[in-house]
Amino acid sequence: MANQVKIRDRGGYVYTIPGNNVSETAIDISSYTKVKHPNLFIDMRSAYSYTQFLALFRIAISLQPIIRTNFDTPDGKISLQAKNVYWDKKSHMVEIVLPLRDFGVRPEHYNELERALLDMSRISVTFPQRSALTNAELSATGGLCHVAIERKNKRRQNAHFFFHEQIVHTIINPQNGFSQILKETVEKASSIYTAKLYFNICRWADKGQWTVPYLELRSILNVDPTKYNSYHDFRKRILKSSADALMHKTNYWFTFYERFPQRSKIPDIIYFIIHNGQLSDQERRDYKNRVSRIKDTGSHLGITARSMNSILEKITPQNSRYVYRKHNELLAYIADNEGEITNHAAYYRQAMQNIVLGELLKPAEIQAEFDFSNPSIL
Repeated sequence: MANQVKIRDRGGYVYTIPGNNVSETAIDISSYTKVKHPNLFIDMRSAYSYTQFLALFRIAISLQPIIRTNFDTPDGKISLQAKNVYWDKKSHMVEIVLPLRDFGVRPEHYNELERALLDMSRISVTFPQRSALTNAELSATGGLCHVAIERKNKRRQNAHFFFHEQIVHTIINPQNGFSQILKETVEKASSIYTAKLYFNICRWADKGQWTVPYLELRSILNVDPTKYNSYHDFRKRILKSSADALMHKTNYWFTFYERFPQRSKIPDIIYFIIHNGQLSDQERRDYKNRVSRIKDTGSHLGITARSMNSILEKITPQNSRYVYRKHNELLAYIADNEGEITNHAAYYRQAMQNIVLGELLKPAEIQAEFDFSNPSIL
């Protein structure tokens, strides 16, 4: 990630603005496998390991035929039928079988893999439960599943996950929501923090942004209280590392900025700006055309390329329509007030800077009171 700009608001808070050039071409992800991932798994706050995280993801993949069928069922009734999924209606249990080889662990490390999988019974989940005594719909909390390991021979080494049917109903119920995840992105993730951030970015992709308190973010990522106590380390090893790992390489990636209370080195809020890597050819052409026209305007006014780049690099495919509309309104205003504006170039540059920074800071609480007149480079 490039240098960041520091902006203050009237209340004394300091905001860091990403200086990334998000206009570079994204990789081709057309062949990637799309997974409808249950938001229930994304929203869980249990401190599970990376192996357990992969197990949950592969369970979601196993449930894809069921999830897709339910999306297409007009009456909303949920069915449970898949190749490696068995629903025992008498015991009210659903069994999902996954080969150990699917976890990408060498056989000599299967003992460690088994321990991680068996420990998944400790993961708690909340699901609806009807009381037979009161006929009331209750909210029950219990273990996610039971796990058994089968290693009779080298050809048959499987993990069996046994879920109560009500938990599976909750997992695959469309009313609880799904996020589109790319299987290949998860498999390439170098850390559980990158994977969890990616999942949450996909969770909020339709909003284009995700705002979360710093301490809550640590909880969401299940960062051990003894690790990354310095925000500098947290930012470098988790936020920046994950942003760099995902940028232009998947369906959704992010840039971020922070809000720092006065005289504090620890932010109270993190703002994630979500970028879409699935633009149509027309959307890409429109975006490049808008940026090109703004760039040409700056050049015509005699503004240096370096000064304009600090503005252009903050124009994204998502905000380009808004920025270009404000750009046209700005040119019309300058033309109507030509006699009163003595330096057109300086006025245009400052106004365009206000426009792009204001758009990036839109999720912030006190946007109307930002001071854009004197930004500094971090």
